[in-house]
Amino acid sequence: MNVYLFTQAGFLKAFSSDILADLVLVQASISLVAIYCILFMGGFSPIHFRSAAAGITLLCVGLSYTASSGLAFYLGWKTAGIHGLLPFLLIGIGVDDMFVISAAIDQTDANLSVEERMKEGIMHSGSSITITSFTNAIAFLLGCTTSLDALSSFCFFAGIGVIFLYISAITIFSSFMAWDIKRQANQKGDCCGACCCSEETVICCKGSCLTQKQKRFPFRGDKPDIAEVGQEEYASGT
Repeated sequence: MNVYLFTQAGFLKAFSSDILADLVLVQASISLVAIYCILFMGGFSPIHFRSAAAGITLLCVGLSYTASSGLAFYLGWKTAGIHGLLPFLLIGIGVDDMFVISAAIDQTDANLSVEERMKEGIMHSGSSITITSFTNAIAFLLGCTTSLDALSSFCFFAGIGVIFLYISAITIFSSFMAWDIKRQANQKGDCCGACCCSEETVICCKGSCLTQKQKRFPFRGDKPDIAEVGQEEYASGT
């Protein structure tokens, strides 16, 4: 006969330690993703830097996670230990969608108006993120039919989370990118114009990371010199 001691205090202590361990991992992953977005979503200059866009990206992921969890709880779904993987899953999918939108907008002609650049950028990126988002969502929602309660609940949380990520990407993030294009066209620094460091400073790598296309962006209505910029495809040089 095996005898196991169970107390409420011991259970709460073990549960709290698991939660704290998960929170540390979530914080570390968010920090790494934030650093990656800040460094690679834009370029190394006050105008092309996109730290604010990186913040909006993480905000969209947080809102999607909160909204999906709230809806799932409202519908009566329960959570289990496996649900601790949801933040990591949503961060990966969400950041990928935001990068696709950002890259597609950067590839448009900088001589076009903000409205035209957004239209062309969303036309190219919209189909991509729509197909991937709904494919992921359908795959997760089909997983709800499994007989394992914990796995079924996780699939429902993940499927709803992916849908909310898609909605936030085409609404919140796309709206912010329209403002960001206007900021770049007006040659204002990142963070609502607060970033006023010179491109020649050490912070911006003294301009060594900037391409010829970035250095002369925006074109102010002049067509870029193909011989000068080479084969670069991105309108902002990122």
